[in-house]
Amino acid sequence: MPEAMKKPHTKKEKKISIRVGDKNTKLYLVPEKKAKAVAAIIAEYENEETIPWREVMADLLEETSQQAIVLKSYRKEKKLSQIKLAEILDVDQSLISKIECGEKEISKSLAKKLGKTFDIDYRVFL
Repeated sequence: MPEAMKKPHTKKEKKISIRVGDKNTKLYLVPEKKAKAVAAIIAEYENEETIPWREVMADLLEETSQQAIVLKSYRKEKKLSQIKLAEILDVDQSLISKIECGEKEISKSLAKKLGKTFDIDYRVFL
């Protein structure tokens, strides 16, 4: 492309990466000013003590399974009813209910469908 036709850079953009847990790293290309603002917010928590989620949810884990908690959390985050999620996954709504109540476990094939539906690694459901 000729120099005259190149688009001038109006904003400096900087890549930032955010990691949640051990493997979920995402890279974002954002204006440098925004990247610095995000870094400043995160820096406030650098010395904060964190508590593992299993410790926070210990009482709930005694009542139900980790799979139940994870599935229900992702479903609610996406504002899906059990019926709608069942339609998307092509399964019966009662299966979703039984999983969320801790009565049934998630199979590997269903975990893969859930991973695609929620755009996350399917292994979080296993």
